[in-house]
Amino acid sequence: MRAGPRLPGPDLPGTSASPAHERHERPVPRGRHRRRPAPSAPGAHGAPDPFAVRGTAAHDVSGAAAPPRPAPALLPRAPAYPGLPGRGAAKRARAERSRRPFARAFPDGPPARVPYVTRHSFDMGRHLPYFVDDRSYTSVEVESRNEMTLMSTPVNVAVVYYSSTGTVTEIAKELRDAAVKAGAEVRLVKAPELAPWEAIESNPAWAANHAATADIPEATTQDIEWADAVLFGTPTRFGNLSAQLKQFMDTLGGLWAQGKLADKVYSGFTSSATAHAGQETTLQALYTSVHHFGGIVVAPGFTDAIKFEDGNPYGTSHVDGQGTAPVGDTTRAAARHQAERVVKIAGKLKAAA
Repeated sequence: MRAGPRLPGPDLPGTSASPAHERHERPVPRGRHRRRPAPSAPGAHGAPDPFAVRGTAAHDVSGAAAPPRPAPALLPRAPAYPGLPGRGAAKRARAERSRRPFARAFPDGPPARVPYVTRHSFDMGRHLPYFVDDRSYTSVEVESRNEMTLMSTPVNVAVVYYSSTGTVTEIAKELRDAAVKAGAEVRLVKAPELAPWEAIESNPAWAANHAATADIPEATTQDIEWADAVLFGTPTRFGNLSAQLKQFMDTLGGLWAQGKLADKVYSGFTSSATAHAGQETTLQALYTSVHHFGGIVVAPGFTDAIKFEDGNPYGTSHVDGQGTAPVGDTTRAAARHQAERVVKIAGKLKAAA
């Protein structure tokens, strides 16, 4: 039987001359399963243990006791971010991330006239700061600054309407002025007239409005494609849209097929001769088409006190009493609120796109 490998023989002091198999010893295994002596015990055959460096009494390879290892020095805590409690490293990183929208939208710095945003950032119930012009503002402060929206370009609003005797024209102009005041670029356009001239001149109010609005351009599909938000206006016709506005909307099939009507903001306004004469159903019929567009309906709802006077959550509406009740303060205030709400929501969607 072949003997195993011999360990130190008689030529080395302190060892036995007996073969390894007579001492019941096996070759030392290699690899990760190699058995090591206990940390404080001497090595095999009296050799010093090179692994005895752990434990409370460390030893070097010569067997001599080594001085105790010094306790590691405590690393200093990262300084807290200015104005933020607790550790600052993670908060600095999150605050830096909140600055990235500024860098993307304004590589040369934010514009002087729109220095605030309405996007929120929260950290365990605490508001992180926004940085504009080397100053920081919390999201609460930002929201209180008239809820101004961060936009690289203004919101484009198209006010598209049809009016026969002028009531809807007055509401459309009020919406235009309010949207311009809210900071939007506005196009006021009218649906082409379909009635014959004989019918128009037979009604003095109709003829007067036709002449007074001759300078307002007719709506085209380019106006809708350009707009971020569209305000449609029409008088009621048996509880439905007027034929003139409906005919214009029917020309938008090409834009619809290309998906260019989707993701825009839409809202509506109307008028009727008598109270409850189909105002709500007219606006609901209008919004049915908007749903087919893939548009976003932004109705005024009861989001302002004026809507409890106006009474129509679907959009601004007016009762003209067969021409005896011109557009008054309540209708104008409701129109201003609707325009401001449309510009605000469209601005947020455009900034987030």
